[in-house]
Amino acid sequence: MSFGKELIQSAYEALEIAQGKAEPAAVHVPKTANVVATRK
Repeated sequence: MSFGKELIQSAYEALEIAQGKAEPAAVHVPKTANVVATRK
C-alpha cells in the first residue's frame, strides 16, 4: 500500500474512533507535566 493510501486509511480509522464507532488500538496517557518547570 502506498503512503498516501495508508494516510487516507488512517484518517478514516481516526474518524471512526472519534465518532465512537471503533475502539482505539491503544490509549496513551501522559504523566502530569510541570508546565512552569518546562517553560524555564
